[in-house]
Amino acid sequence: MPYHYLEEIGTADIAFEATGRDLPELFKDAADATTNVMIDNVDAIEPRETRHIELSNDEIDMLLFDFLQELIYLKDAERLLLRVRHAQIDEKNKKYFLKAEAAGELLDATRHHQRADVKAVTLHDFSVEKKNGAWRARVLLDVSAGDSGRYSMGASPTLVLMRRSRCGPGSKRVSESFR
Repeated sequence: MPYHYLEEIGTADIAFEATGRDLPELFKDAADATTNVMIDNVDAIEPRETRHIELSNDEIDMLLFDFLQELIYLKDAERLLLRVRHAQIDEKNKKYFLKAEAAGELLDATRHHQRADVKAVTLHDFSVEKKNGAWRARVLLDVSAGDSGRYSMGASPTLVLMRRSRCGPGSKRVSESFR
Protein backbone atom coordinates (compact mmCIF):
# COMPACT_ATOMS: atom_id res chain seq x y z
CA MET A 1 0.00 0.00 0.00
CA PRO A 2 1.54 3.37 -0.98
CA TYR A 3 0.24 5.09 2.19
CA HIS A 4 -0.15 4.36 5.89
CA TYR A 5 -2.13 6.01 8.69
CA LEU A 6 -0.54 7.73 11.67
CA GLU A 7 -2.23 6.85 14.96
CA GLU A 8 -0.54 9.41 17.25
CA ILE A 9 -2.55 12.39 15.93
CA GLY A 10 -5.40 14.14 17.84
CA THR A 11 -8.93 12.81 18.19
CA ALA A 12 -10.63 14.94 15.50
CA ASP A 13 -7.88 14.37 12.95
CA ILE A 14 -6.64 11.51 10.82
CA ALA A 15 -3.14 11.64 9.37
CA PHE A 16 -1.40 9.68 6.65
CA GLU A 17 1.81 9.61 4.70
CA ALA A 18 1.62 8.93 0.97
CA THR A 19 4.54 8.09 -1.29
CA GLY A 20 5.14 8.09 -5.01
CA ARG A 21 7.96 7.56 -7.49
CA ASP A 22 7.02 10.90 -9.05
CA LEU A 23 4.63 13.78 -8.32
CA PRO A 24 1.65 12.46 -10.35
CA GLU A 25 1.84 9.14 -8.47
CA LEU A 26 2.11 10.98 -5.15
CA PHE A 27 -0.97 13.08 -5.95
CA LYS A 28 -2.96 9.99 -6.97
CA ASP A 29 -1.95 8.08 -3.83
CA ALA A 30 -2.74 11.03 -1.55
CA ALA A 31 -6.14 11.38 -3.23
CA ASP A 32 -6.85 7.66 -2.70
CA ALA A 33 -5.76 7.89 0.95
CA THR A 34 -8.09 10.87 1.50
CA THR A 35 -11.00 9.04 -0.12
CA ASN A 36 -10.18 5.88 1.82
CA VAL A 37 -10.65 7.84 5.04
CA MET A 38 -14.17 8.68 3.81
CA ILE A 39 -15.17 5.17 2.66
CA ASP A 40 -13.95 1.62 3.29
CA ASN A 41 -13.31 0.48 -0.27
CA VAL A 42 -12.14 2.96 -2.90
CA ASP A 43 -12.31 0.17 -5.49
CA ALA A 44 -16.11 0.25 -5.15
CA ILE A 45 -16.19 3.69 -6.82
CA GLU A 46 -17.38 3.23 -10.40
CA PRO A 47 -16.24 5.71 -13.11
CA ARG A 48 -19.68 7.08 -14.06
CA GLU A 49 -18.80 10.80 -14.14
CA THR A 50 -15.59 12.57 -15.06
CA ARG A 51 -14.13 15.79 -13.72
CA HIS A 52 -11.16 17.69 -15.13
CA ILE A 53 -9.35 19.66 -12.46
CA GLU A 54 -6.74 22.31 -13.20
CA LEU A 55 -4.91 24.06 -10.39
CA SER A 56 -1.77 26.11 -10.04
CA ASN A 57 0.32 27.27 -7.12
CA ASP A 58 3.72 28.73 -6.37
CA GLU A 59 4.54 25.82 -4.04
CA ILE A 60 4.25 22.08 -4.71
CA ASP A 61 2.98 21.34 -1.20
CA MET A 62 0.19 23.91 -1.53
CA LEU A 63 -0.72 22.47 -4.93
CA LEU A 64 -1.33 19.09 -3.29
CA PHE A 65 -3.20 20.82 -0.46
CA ASP A 66 -5.49 22.59 -2.97
CA PHE A 67 -6.02 19.38 -4.93
CA LEU A 68 -7.13 17.40 -1.89
CA GLN A 69 -9.37 20.30 -0.83
CA GLU A 70 -10.97 20.24 -4.29
CA LEU A 71 -11.78 16.53 -3.95
CA ILE A 72 -13.31 17.15 -0.51
CA TYR A 73 -15.31 20.05 -1.93
CA LEU A 74 -16.74 17.87 -4.72
CA LYS A 75 -17.68 15.23 -2.12
CA ASP A 76 -19.44 17.88 0.00
CA ALA A 77 -21.08 19.98 -2.74
CA GLU A 78 -22.05 17.24 -5.19
CA ARG A 79 -21.81 14.09 -3.04
CA LEU A 80 -19.31 12.90 -5.65
CA LEU A 81 -16.59 10.38 -4.83
CA LEU A 82 -13.70 10.51 -7.29
CA ARG A 83 -10.56 8.55 -8.12
CA VAL A 84 -7.76 10.12 -10.09
CA ARG A 85 -7.22 8.48 -13.48
CA HIS A 86 -4.49 10.76 -14.77
CA ALA A 87 -2.43 13.57 -13.27
CA GLN A 88 0.12 15.80 -14.95
CA ILE A 89 2.24 18.28 -13.03
CA ASP A 90 4.40 20.85 -14.77
CA GLU A 91 6.69 23.55 -13.44
CA LYS A 92 7.03 26.78 -15.41
CA ASN A 93 8.43 30.12 -14.27
CA LYS A 94 8.68 28.97 -10.64
CA LYS A 95 5.01 27.95 -10.59
CA TYR A 96 3.45 24.47 -10.52
CA PHE A 97 0.50 23.47 -12.70
CA LEU A 98 -1.73 20.43 -12.19
CA LYS A 99 -4.05 18.93 -14.77
CA ALA A 100 -5.94 15.94 -13.46
CA GLU A 101 -8.75 13.75 -14.70
CA ALA A 102 -10.82 12.04 -12.04
CA ALA A 103 -13.75 9.69 -12.47
CA GLY A 104 -16.31 8.50 -9.98
CA GLU A 105 -19.90 8.47 -8.93
CA LEU A 106 -22.39 9.79 -6.44
CA LEU A 107 -22.04 8.53 -2.91
CA ASP A 108 -24.16 5.40 -2.50
CA ALA A 109 -24.47 4.44 1.17
CA THR A 110 -25.37 0.84 0.25
CA ARG A 111 -22.08 0.32 -1.65
CA HIS A 112 -19.74 2.93 -0.19
CA HIS A 113 -19.41 2.06 3.47
CA GLN A 114 -18.69 5.39 5.11
CA ARG A 115 -15.96 5.73 7.69
CA ALA A 116 -15.51 9.42 8.53
CA ASP A 117 -16.68 12.77 7.21
CA VAL A 118 -13.53 14.57 6.09
CA LYS A 119 -14.13 18.30 6.50
CA ALA A 120 -10.78 19.67 5.32
CA VAL A 121 -7.07 19.22 4.89
CA THR A 122 -5.16 21.08 7.59
CA LEU A 123 -1.83 22.85 7.28
CA HIS A 124 -0.62 21.42 10.59
CA ASP A 125 2.35 19.14 9.84
CA PHE A 126 1.45 19.21 6.12
CA SER A 127 4.50 18.57 3.95
CA VAL A 128 5.66 17.36 0.57
CA GLU A 129 9.29 16.41 0.09
CA LYS A 130 11.55 14.50 -2.23
CA LYS A 131 13.83 12.11 -0.39
CA ASN A 132 16.09 9.39 -1.80
CA GLY A 133 14.60 9.82 -5.28
CA ALA A 134 10.95 9.39 -4.18
CA TRP A 135 8.23 11.82 -3.13
CA ARG A 136 6.51 11.77 0.25
CA ALA A 137 3.56 13.74 1.60
CA ARG A 138 2.40 14.01 5.18
CA VAL A 139 -1.28 14.99 5.40
CA LEU A 140 -3.56 15.72 8.34
CA LEU A 141 -7.31 15.59 7.68
CA ASP A 142 -9.87 17.32 9.88
CA VAL A 143 -12.85 15.03 10.41
CA SER A 144 -16.18 15.59 12.17
CA ALA A 145 -15.85 15.38 15.94
CA GLY A 146 -15.99 11.76 17.01
CA ASP A 147 -15.42 10.36 13.52
CA SER A 148 -11.71 9.69 13.99
CA GLY A 149 -12.39 7.35 16.90
CA ARG A 150 -15.10 5.57 14.96
CA TYR A 151 -12.78 5.43 11.96
CA SER A 152 -10.19 3.35 13.76
CA MET A 153 -12.91 1.01 15.05
CA GLY A 154 -14.39 0.61 11.56
CA ALA A 155 -17.84 2.18 12.13
CA SER A 156 -19.63 4.04 9.33
CA PRO A 157 -20.77 7.55 10.29
CA THR A 158 -23.30 9.40 8.15
CA LEU A 159 -22.00 11.90 5.61
CA VAL A 160 -22.59 15.51 6.66
CA LEU A 161 -22.31 18.22 4.02
CA MET A 162 -19.85 20.91 5.11
CA ARG A 163 -18.89 24.30 3.68
CA ARG A 164 -15.90 24.55 1.38
CA SER A 165 -12.55 25.53 2.80
CA ARG A 166 -10.54 28.10 0.89
CA CYS A 167 -7.67 27.15 -1.37
CA GLY A 168 -4.19 27.84 -0.12
CA PRO A 169 -2.24 31.07 -0.66
CA GLY A 170 -0.91 31.69 -4.16
CA SER A 171 -3.38 29.29 -5.76
CA LYS A 172 -5.71 29.44 -8.72
CA ARG A 173 -8.62 27.04 -9.14
CA VAL A 174 -10.22 25.90 -12.39
CA SER A 175 -12.58 22.92 -12.42
CA GLU A 176 -14.79 21.64 -15.17
CA SER A 177 -17.58 19.13 -15.03
CA PHE A 178 -18.20 16.52 -17.72
CA ARG A 179 -21.07 14.05 -17.51
